[in-house]
Amino acid sequence: MSGKIYASMTIALSGLLLSACNSSDDIAGSGEQVVATTPSPSPIPTPVPAPGPKPETPPGQDPVPTLPPVPTNVPTLAPTPAPNPTPAPTTVPTPAPSTPSPAPLPSGPASKKVLLVGIDGIQYDVLLDALNNKQLSNIAKLNLSPSYTGGIAGSNTQQQTLSGPGWASILSGAWANRHEVRSDYAGQVFKNDSVFKQLGQLKSSSITSWSTLNKLLRVDINAGQLSNAIDCSGFDSCVVSSTQSAINSGNYSLVVSNLHAPEETALHTGLGKEYKQTLKNTDQQIGELLETLKQRQIQNNEDWLLLLTSSHGLSEGGNNDGLPRAVNQAGFIAINKPLAEKIAGVPLKVPANIADWYSYPSQADIAPTLINYLTNNANAENHTMDGVSLLEAPAVKQLQARANPDRSSITLSWKSTAPVKLFRSGKLIKELPAGTTNYTDSNLEVTKNGLYKFT
Repeated sequence: MSGKIYASMTIALSGLLLSACNSSDDIAGSGEQVVATTPSPSPIPTPVPAPGPKPETPPGQDPVPTLPPVPTNVPTLAPTPAPNPTPAPTTVPTPAPSTPSPAPLPSGPASKKVLLVGIDGIQYDVLLDALNNKQLSNIAKLNLSPSYTGGIAGSNTQQQTLSGPGWASILSGAWANRHEVRSDYAGQVFKNDSVFKQLGQLKSSSITSWSTLNKLLRVDINAGQLSNAIDCSGFDSCVVSSTQSAINSGNYSLVVSNLHAPEETALHTGLGKEYKQTLKNTDQQIGELLETLKQRQIQNNEDWLLLLTSSHGLSEGGNNDGLPRAVNQAGFIAINKPLAEKIAGVPLKVPANIADWYSYPSQADIAPTLINYLTNNANAENHTMDGVSLLEAPAVKQLQARANPDRSSITLSWKSTAPVKLFRSGKLIKELPAGTTNYTDSNLEVTKNGLYKFT
């Protein structure tokens, strides 16, 4: 995404519409050598000469026997060659099985992919207590920020703190005035573009424990914008194994996974021992997914962004009543990449008023973040989300507006330390210097429905 981050809102003169915001045998035979020899010819008999007269022996001497001369014509036998000794068998070492050389790692730029894990029913105070007591070692590896849900209190963006509206904001980057999912009723659909549509040709997978979520996404499923949808019907273990399969398939740029066990446990047993154990189990499942991403990054030259968040909070007793109370609106976002805006100390407790957290990210920032990561898309004229990317410092935060008493002008206000470009209905109307925090638009063009969109 470019250096600019955009926030967007729609304004009605007759009343204020505010949308603000801010993954060889060598058997050497026996080794014995055989030598063949040719037998020597039999000797030819030699004629024996007839004995001559014996010489006389002188008197007084004993006769001395005389040996006949040795014949000189007797053939001599060639010496019989001594047989060669049998060599000891030579032990030929058996070659060890050859180990195939490892396949060369893919080269070139890493493929960017996103894993988004949303957990239903996280009570912020209990989560922070477990983190501080080092009971959630895998979540603790991520960069964590407080966040808020429920829209901006008192404006038309305000929505119930339930799984339906929460997931709609996570997956569209907008509040209820745009997505129009206002409860957990399965018959609703998103009225604005989801991330699956905005990602275009990139393939996505949705794996849910809470069955209603995929029903809310049926428009995307039927249109083929969501390539794969799996309903695990309340089994988070199924979600984890199916998510690992989706990651290892290499087919998807975005994998969305929903874990629902914490909310179910809280509804049945409150926020006591069982709930805390469920959080530990969920942390172990996050660890399994982190290990899967690590192996993919090493072996397949993939660069995964992991976003972890909650769809809504819970009351002190563990209920999901959907009321606009800070305990229900307080959430968190954890990410395996550096946050553009560093969090100087994570609050240990939920504030008395959620407005105190409006300077932190919101769940509407999830969709812009993953789209920014996967596509680097930054088109102000077509920006239809209330959130901003967490990977780049936002130019504008907390954009708000009011219709003035003259009924012909609108005053906008925001927080920013950077230069600002102001668009009305896709048309650039003003460039403002750094430090400017408000602007009154008195040159409104008449529209058929009296609505004006500012970005």
